[in-house]
Amino acid sequence: DFVKALAREPDAAAQGGEALRYAASAVLKSGDAVRWLPNALPGHGPKFYVAVFCSIILLLFLVKNVFLLASQLLMSRLVYKVSINLRQAVFRKLLHTSTHVFEERKSGELGHLFSIETIRTQSTIELTLLLVQKGLLAAFYLLAIIIISWELTLGMTAVVVTVALVAAVLQGRLKNRGDER
Repeated sequence: DFVKALAREPDAAAQGGEALRYAASAVLKSGDAVRWLPNALPGHGPKFYVAVFCSIILLLFLVKNVFLLASQLLMSRLVYKVSINLRQAVFRKLLHTSTHVFEERKSGELGHLFSIETIRTQSTIELTLLLVQKGLLAAFYLLAIIIISWELTLGMTAVVVTVALVAAVLQGRLKNRGDER
């Protein structure tokens, strides 16, 4: 197994330092993430497999950032179209409004109201889309984490809940002591 060889290889540890040895031992413990690599690309040494694995990780980060950029471009185009449609709809509504509304109010007041309501609606739509997008991303990451290691996920969930409960108890005690003084 290339991971065991990497963990034992002295010149790889000397070249990569302790980080390489630590990474090799971590992969050796979990192992499932990289076991397919020697089968897919047989006949190479451990350094090659580490380089390929690191390249795959960098490629995944690049793909994620390309999708993030595409998402931002599409979101900006959508917000632009929504703002144009919204302003046109409000303008048509103003054109069909009776004249006594314009006589009772100042022109600056109507312009300000027009601007504020358009901005509020745009912001609401943009933030709702962003919330949905980030929620789906978080759900995907959570699903990926659970699929990769459900034991670790359950363990970390237990640790987080325990820390949260201890923090809540300590906060309550500190608040009570603060109120006593």
